[in-house]
Amino acid sequence: MARLKIKYKSTLVLRGSNVHVPEYSVYVGRVVSPRPSWLSKDEFLFTTGDIDSPVRILNKQNIIEAWVSHKNIDDGVTLVPGEKRPYVVTRGPFGRYSCNCTAYGYRKRCSHIDGVKHG
Repeated sequence: MARLKIKYKSTLVLRGSNVHVPEYSVYVGRVVSPRPSWLSKDEFLFTTGDIDSPVRILNKQNIIEAWVSHKNIDDGVTLVPGEKRPYVVTRGPFGRYSCNCTAYGYRKRCSHIDGVKHG
């Protein structure tokens, strides 16, 4: 599943402080569609997968670079080898696991998740 990576210019400015503020941040996620009507034409919602701030409002003018990541292995995703195909075990934002195998579809529990949880 493809995700969008955005290199975003930091808008936080601290003058007269010893705190280091990075020039940019890299966000990985997806654009929320449909776009809410209360946003301006230069803003959009972007999912981050972070528990504290799952959605961010980003301004198009502050984007330095954007590209699509086609890697199947993202943060929180583990591939478990199987006989016919690999099983994908995903860890959600609240520590909940899911798997694409048949057993998980019926019981919401499987050996693939147990293997990933307990090493």
